[in-house]
Amino acid sequence: MSEPLIRRLGPQDAEAIVLGFAEVYGYSYANEIFNDPIRLSSALASGTVCSVGAMDGENQLIAHMAMTHRVDAIHVELGNTIVTPQARGTGLAWKVGDALTSWAAELGYSGYLHYPTTDHKIMQRRSVLAGHETGLMLSYIPNETNDKGREILQPLRGATTIVYEALTKQSNTLKLFLPERYDELIRDLAAPTNLSRRWERQLSNLPPESDAQIELFKKRSLARLTVKKVGQNLGAHVSALICQAVACHQVDFFMSDSGIGQGVELSKANGAIFCGWLPGLQTADILRMQWIDLQSANLELALANPVAQRIFTMIQKELER
Repeated sequence: MSEPLIRRLGPQDAEAIVLGFAEVYGYSYANEIFNDPIRLSSALASGTVCSVGAMDGENQLIAHMAMTHRVDAIHVELGNTIVTPQARGTGLAWKVGDALTSWAAELGYSGYLHYPTTDHKIMQRRSVLAGHETGLMLSYIPNETNDKGREILQPLRGATTIVYEALTKQSNTLKLFLPERYDELIRDLAAPTNLSRRWERQLSNLPPESDAQIELFKKRSLARLTVKKVGQNLGAHVSALICQAVACHQVDFFMSDSGIGQGVELSKANGAIFCGWLPGLQTADILRMQWIDLQSANLELALANPVAQRIFTMIQKELER
């Protein structure tokens, strides 16, 4: 096989990207945009998705990784990685990843988040060479996601770690609020990142209305409630979330909101457990909590690194209570 060409991809490459994902996953991939060339072409044109690919001598996609932009987010998300079966074992994923992180730095991002699957110990170990684990998303990967490299389908929904990695040194200090329940844990997760944070723990008089919105990801069977501001009616929003007929429920709290402590306790009282600290995912850091269906979630995790193991031990204790 000739040396692949690694390049930035545009709207004209949407069909090739979708065909690459289909070769690996057979249209079972949970991020639906990578199964739909029209939607993907529009996202590539607008820049909300930026992709780097490795192309073979016939201009066919054999490896891919993308970054996803959130409006006004401090950091970017990287992922949606594939290597077609014939190109595996060649190190292409790492080369494509290097090209993508260079692009993210060019765009002015100082760091990124990504989500290595717990099925892949090499990926987990590599993620902490320069990155830092900050969470664990259980039941995040549908068991219907069929990597053709697997001999059998997975009977239960899979998990990913959450990893933050810096691209440049960051000097800005963010004033954020820490809920008492996860104060020690988040301080410990944040310490090795060298991110400048001024942690506060302040109870506030909640406004009547929450600033909150539910988003559904049907193919992933996930519902996520994003809470910018905790209000007195947050309970109604949480009830609406957990009533959604999906396998996984998450709530994201903006850590710039001084009412986050009450939001965390209300969610905990309704069965939520810790998921992760996501620095700079939005205009502020995010604290994510999760509800999982114990019947469908794989909890026999092959975690390669001590931080993820510590987080999982804590989550298991939460599940026992």
